[in-house]
Amino acid sequence: MDDSIVKEVVETATKEHERDYFADFGGKGYSPIRIVDENFNEISAREHTGKIVFIDGGNAEVASGPNFSFHFFRIYYCIYEGKERKLNGRNEFFALVSTKEGGDGIVYTTKFFKGAPIGDLEFFPNDETLKDGLKRAKISRVGDVIRRFSELQTAINVMEILEEDDVIVLDGNLEAAFTGEQAYFDRLYRKAGERNVAVVGFSKTTSLLTKKGTPLAKIFLSKRPNGLWHYSPVVEIMNESHKADIFFAKLHPDSNFVFRVDIYDGVPYNTDNLFGALCSHSKDPVFLGYPYGLIEADKFARVSNQEKEMLQTEFRVKCGIEWEKIEKISKSQSAHDVLDRVG
Repeated sequence: MDDSIVKEVVETATKEHERDYFADFGGKGYSPIRIVDENFNEISAREHTGKIVFIDGGNAEVASGPNFSFHFFRIYYCIYEGKERKLNGRNEFFALVSTKEGGDGIVYTTKFFKGAPIGDLEFFPNDETLKDGLKRAKISRVGDVIRRFSELQTAINVMEILEEDDVIVLDGNLEAAFTGEQAYFDRLYRKAGERNVAVVGFSKTTSLLTKKGTPLAKIFLSKRPNGLWHYSPVVEIMNESHKADIFFAKLHPDSNFVFRVDIYDGVPYNTDNLFGALCSHSKDPVFLGYPYGLIEADKFARVSNQEKEMLQTEFRVKCGIEWEKIEKISKSQSAHDVLDRVG
């Protein structure tokens, strides 16, 4: 590889723009607010007196073809009081997504096994929230929706044991991105309002840029590389599918990461207490600056490649002689595996 190519890539990736003051959220219902130094707020780490719940999910596709997708799911939650874990649980289940004839064409429909937290779903392949560009959504895509809805339903279920000033922390932001997702958020928010529980969306990564194309997290780190802080406001949200205040935060002095944090705006919350509690949970040396409740949830929800291979092997064995039929259907959708072996 020519050194000039590497140089250009590095220069492009690290380029900074002067007067780079506005986030680029895209879509309708977002009005960016100028980024100014005065909106950085120091955080004092403090123990939270109530409960904090962390929720994450994982899944693996066990078998698939153009007309079906068979998934294994695992949803995990843990509840902390202070630094002590008081309760945890996980829900494992299988889901079969298949095609059927609908009034307007093919429909993707689901069937759940082993006590899924949600009910059956239906999606059209041309659903704009599932499509990849102009092409109709692949049937495997429904697996992402099932995982997300199951995480939200788990939060709704756990809400039953929460009280005033407790906190639920979900992996990811609080925007309803899929068709039908808003109904889950509405139920969650209704229960949160009844109990005065804060709902937080904590994003592992953020691809948000400024209007000039600089990574937004880089702007914040360049302005405030040290200390513990949160920043807001970044944007005024007028999107009914995204009922949240958006913050960016650095939760450990030795961390090189800035995280996006969404907080449901329909329940009053104390910003200092909430971010102070998140800081007190973000001291694990495994990932400084990231709440260890989410580290735990990710660890125990994740379906490893080894586990996925074991599930696939078990499925093939239990299919017996019928596996040949499944294998032909699976192989009919792609020639990539053959070409990879040739390479």
